[in-house]
Amino acid sequence: MSTKRHLADLLPEPADGTVLVIRVGDTYGVIQRDDATASQWSEDVAERWLNASDVDSDPLEWRVALEYVDEVFPLGVALASPVSDASGEPPVMP
Repeated sequence: MSTKRHLADLLPEPADGTVLVIRVGDTYGVIQRDDATASQWSEDVAERWLNASDVDSDPLEWRVALEYVDEVFPLGVALASPVSDASGEPPVMP
């Protein structure tokens, strides 16, 4: 029996719109909580996490989305943007 703790037991479920990078072994993926889109595919309100790497995947519950995940990383701060600000200067990394 594995002693590895399930990440859903350690992390509270983030809010709608959250994007997370997940690591499963040597593979990385992206999941996004999107309540509005998920509701179009599933009547179960708990199934609201979408696999951004697979457009044909069904929405998942938080616990299922993290089932085999080794690490979770928040995504949300842009490293750079191709859009310049009002000054007209090219974008820079924050």
